[in-house]
Formats: sequence, structure tokens, C-alpha cells
Amino acid sequence: MRDPQLAVRNMQWLRVAGIRFAIDDFGTGHSSLSQLSVLPVDELKIVAEGVEDAAAWNLLRRLGCDFAQGYLISPPLAPAQVEGFVRQANQVLPDSDSTVRQIRALDQLAGRSGR
Repeated sequence: MRDPQLAVRNMQWLRVAGIRFAIDDFGTGHSSLSQLSVLPVDELKIVAEGVEDAAAWNLLRRLGCDFAQGYLISPPLAPAQVEGFVRQANQVLPDSDSTVRQIRALDQLAGRSGR
């Protein structure tokens, strides 16, 4: 973001190509609300980082959180592994709001025994 105008222009081109943007760690460093108002972003991530177990995910779901990241979903992956992981996740994860079904599918995806 050394050149905010260039960054916005590039983000707009990427958005036309179908790329969506989420901002993480907004408010740290030199970010400001004025920057947020001109960036073509789809969402601002403010919670659900470091979700490592079903209890944490259950609590976040009850609080209205739709997305999470952490070891419950996957450990860090090498770039070459991401496509295969996403493909497999799309096959295994149910299209359901049931947290129990999601946890079971994540366990299956990670090769963990069911809970």
C-alpha cells in the first residue's frame, strides 16, 4: 500500500476478474477508515482467528460468525497443496448450517477420528 491509488486500481482490475477481497488486521499500522472507504473490499475480518477446536467454533457460530480460520480447518499448507485441499473440502464439507456436520466433515478431511 505504498501507492494507495495504484493498489485500488489493481484491486479493481482483479475484482473485474472475479477476485474477492477480505481485509485482515485492519486498524493496525497506518490503516484508516478513509482507506477502507475507497478499497473495493467484500468483507472485513474482525474475529475467528486461531480456531483450534470444536468448542471454539461452536461458540463463534452462536455469536453469529460465519467464517473462521485455524488448525480446526487446516494447518498451514504449502501453496502446491491448497488447490487439492480446497477441492477435497468442497466434496466433503456439507452445504449445511449444522455445526456438528461441519466438525465431522473437517475431522474427516484432516484424517482425524470422529468425535
